Amino acid sequence: MRKEVVIVSQEYEKRGKDLLSKLSRTIKSGAETLMQETRELTRVGKLKMELLSLENERGRKFEEIGRLAHTLHKQGADFDQLNQHFAVIDEIEAKIDAKNKEIDRIPAEETLRPDGKPEDTQEAESACASPDEFELHMWCSQCGAPVGDDDKFCSKCGNPLIA
Repeated sequence: MRKEVVIVSQEYEKRGKDLLSKLSRTIKSGAETLMQETRELTRVGKLKMELLSLENERGRKFEEIGRLAHTLHKQGADFDQLNQHFAVIDEIEAKIDAKNKEIDRIPAEETLRPDGKPEDTQEAESACASPDEFELHMWCSQCGAPVGDDDKFCSKCGNPLIA
């Protein structure tokens, strides 16, 4: 009877260690995923701030063009000076387009597995125990090796098993 208690006790201890190990891997994987998403959000936020700054600069240039056009119109002058401002606005708009493309690329940079899921979820999924993993197993009280239900002796150390 005592050997059965030891076997069952060792079994629960091993199952507990396995469960804690899987839980630890799952938590680690979740933390890594959270850190990656935080990095992406920070990167997107920074790019959007830069984008807003460029859009504000473009707006100021449009105002300058408007004032200059009005002044030139009143003076009956040539509009060649406006071409310089148009060139600056074109440069700003090119930068805005580049920032928008960079923002659009960020989620696409995430590496996907062939099944379409992010790679970092694979470890978390494998760390979750399936119901089959919690079947009762017998272990040798002498060496800790797994033994079959019908075994009379441990195949590793030869210890007699009590059924």
